Amino acid sequence: MKNTLELQLRKLAVGLTVVVVLLLVWSAARSLLLADPEPILPAEASLRVDRLSLPSPADEALSQSLAARPLFWQNRQPYVPPVDSGEEIAQVNSGGSGAIDSVLLQGVYTGAKPGIIISYKGERRRLSVGDAVEDWEFTMMSPDSVIFESGSDSRTLSLEHALPAVVPRKVVPGKAVPKAVEKKDNRKKTGE
Repeated sequence: MKNTLELQLRKLAVGLTVVVVLLLVWSAARSLLLADPEPILPAEASLRVDRLSLPSPADEALSQSLAARPLFWQNRQPYVPPVDSGEEIAQVNSGGSGAIDSVLLQGVYTGAKPGIIISYKGERRRLSVGDAVEDWEFTMMSPDSVIFESGSDSRTLSLEHALPAVVPRKVVPGKAVPKAVEKKDNRKKTGE
């Protein structure tokens, strides 16, 4: 018994050795017989670097002050260009018209550009913060209400949530019926 097992193990070892030797011979022959592909040289235009010319900053002091401030500074504010004194600013009436009374808030949406959906004079419209309905400007929003302002007057419109429809339960014969359903059925039978 021991002889047959040893004989089989020797045959297996010899077979594996032959396979390894054949793989080594094949890989050596392949590397010697197969030539490497010819290299593709890059185009000369891809090796040439054009000189970049950047415009000089308009105000050296402004660019230095921007570079000197930390990026995540708490008091950092976006740059606001000065208002041209020649422009006329439109005045808004302080009272506001009655147009806000016919605005119905139908939805609030969020995302890259949040806004609201309103119904006004039978039309549905989407508004972003800053848009207006006649002289009422949409200024603020929360998940269930918005604020419109006209001059010194402001109004808050709330989103009216619809209640979910009550779906009647299907009673299957042979199953236990909830007590609330039993009472309802008893009232129908007795005429209450």
